[in-house]
Formats: sequence, C-alpha cells, structure tokens
Amino acid sequence: MSDWQCKLDLTDVWEKAKNDEIPTHKLAEIIAERLRKLACPNNETYDERFVIADEFETISTDPDLTKYEFDYVMDMLYDWGDISLGFGKRVCWIATLF
Repeated sequence: MSDWQCKLDLTDVWEKAKNDEIPTHKLAEIIAERLRKLACPNNETYDERFVIADEFETISTDPDLTKYEFDYVMDMLYDWGDISLGFGKRVCWIATLF
C-alpha cells in the first residue's frame, strides 16, 4: 500500500454530484478550489496541482460540460496524485466515494 503525502477529500461533493444535487460544472469549480487550498510541500511535483486546478476552473464555466470533458481533467488529477515519490510514497490520495 502506498503512503500518500496528502489527501484530497471530495466524498461530500462527489456524492452530491452523483445524486444530481449539484451539476458537474459546479463539481469542477469546487475541485479547483480545494486543489488550490490543499496543503502540500512547495515543489514542482506538488505545484502541478495548480495547473490542474486551472483546468477544472476553465471547465467549470461551461454549464453544458460533458462527462468526457470532466473525465479528461479528472484523469489528469488521478495521474498527478499517483506520481511516485519513491520508497512507496505517492503524491496525493483522491477520495471520491467509499
């Protein structure tokens, strides 16, 4: 099992989006906000979250956001979180649903 250096908990808003309580573009906006506030060390690997936050922010302005567009940016987030830091450590656990 990997040792995650930080955790991005999206379970509350993920559930709301799943239950159609918030639209997908609003979910993208919230993810962008939480990524920007995420407590991580300051270095290039961790700072990549700001680039991904910008991507979420961009797609959050489209009320007709497609699942494909959202999933594309989520894949960027998952790929970033899964970056190996060596010795079994990874960047960030992305919690969506339990």
